[in-house]
Amino acid sequence: MKVSLKNVGMLDEANFEVGDLTIICGENNTGKTYATYSLYGYLDYMRNIREVPYYRARGDISDNVEYDDVQEIKLTYNKIKERLQKHMLRKSKMYEEYFLIGVMAGKEDDFANLEFNVEISISMDEIKDAINVFLISDNLLVRAKRRFEHILYDDGLIIKPINSIIGKRYIADYMNLLSDALLHIILRNNFILSVERTGASIFQEELDFTKIAKLETLKRMARDEDVDVFEILDEKKTTIPKAG
Repeated sequence: MKVSLKNVGMLDEANFEVGDLTIICGENNTGKTYATYSLYGYLDYMRNIREVPYYRARGDISDNVEYDDVQEIKLTYNKIKERLQKHMLRKSKMYEEYFLIGVMAGKEDDFANLEFNVEISISMDEIKDAINVFLISDNLLVRAKRRFEHILYDDGLIIKPINSIIGKRYIADYMNLLSDALLHIILRNNFILSVERTGASIFQEELDFTKIAKLETLKRMARDEDVDVFEILDEKKTTIPKAG
């Protein structure tokens, strides 16, 4: 995943690549917080399955495909990937224009002419796995999914409305929600460990249990260990002897 930022708060410009574990470090007041939280907000936003009225309010309920009197929608994996990429572009633009300032709790003047661009490469295997997970999931689009029959075939997915009175608008809504659900599965549930507060210097490191616990969490994550930051925090507190 490649990220490119411009005019995000005090951050004039930044370009970086995100992996399974990404550490952003630098001197105070260089824009680390803006880069980190704008990216976290983006990933959280992209994994969020929006409500139908959200897309209707944005005028994004159709991709010029007529669904009147449709008996079935046959989507090849290539077509699903193409739709997913278009959906990501539209959704990314919405985040940049409507949500990023709110994520940073900033003033509009601090985000004039902002640019937020992300390149995410999704493989065909990831798409196939996501579809399989979606079809067996008991908590993704449960009510909407019941209105359609889903049939996997060698080269893709067939979607059939169960009720013949389902109109093209509802089907178009479902196609957007399906793309959201696939993104929810493909994009990992991310989290941030902020080791040091912005603009604050920590002088008593041996007493800063939270900072030590977070650093220990990063070390264990790098070794692919299962970690619980709260358990580590308790461990570190017990290493400080009590006053006699």
